Amino acid sequence: MIELVLTALGLGVAGLDPTKALLAAGALSGGARKQDVTLYGVVSIVGTIVSGTILSLVLGPRIAELDWTLFVPTDPVIATLEVGLGLGFLIWGLVRIRNSVAHTSSSRVSHGTSLPALVGFGLFFALTAFVDPAFASLIVVASRETSLWSVVAAHSVWILISQAPLIVIIGAILCGKHETVVAEFQCRWRQIRPTVRRLVTIALFVAATILLSDAGWWFFTGKFLVLS
Repeated sequence: MIELVLTALGLGVAGLDPTKALLAAGALSGGARKQDVTLYGVVSIVGTIVSGTILSLVLGPRIAELDWTLFVPTDPVIATLEVGLGLGFLIWGLVRIRNSVAHTSSSRVSHGTSLPALVGFGLFFALTAFVDPAFASLIVVASRETSLWSVVAAHSVWILISQAPLIVIIGAILCGKHETVVAEFQCRWRQIRPTVRRLVTIALFVAATILLSDAGWWFFTGKFLVLS
């Protein structure tokens, strides 16, 4: 059990994600009630633990036993996928540049602050957590454990680490100090957001260039530049 918990700790660090905390902070700033945001956090956290435990106990062994070589695509399929992804990233990057001028810090704050919307977001995050590679890895690793409580403990540790920012905000709400925490959180985010947006846009163009170059080289020479 100790090894499993330590593994969950490491995977939690790898899966650290402020997205849910940003949504909670934005909802509070947009006028959402404290109890609604707290429920959103509880649904997201507890739901992820429950879904992870179920997946580990039910699907984990089957995932671990899959012959992944059956899903390896052929070279033409890879090249075609690269073209599609490359064009998609290129268009996405151009759209981000076009929208960056009209982007405002308050454009998304007032949306999604109702209780049904927040609970829906919480359920969505809980049910789609498996797309996180760190979480998916924990599902497979935890599936080898025979004790239910060990599996629950591992997923609890993972969510406590990976969602530390959200837990800090929920804790601040319960302690009545959420206004200070949210203000500081959003202040720091506003400072780094322009840089993050630019980096994401640059990353999209870099990814598009690499994918399209790799696919183009295969179509001309029959060999990949990157996937060789």
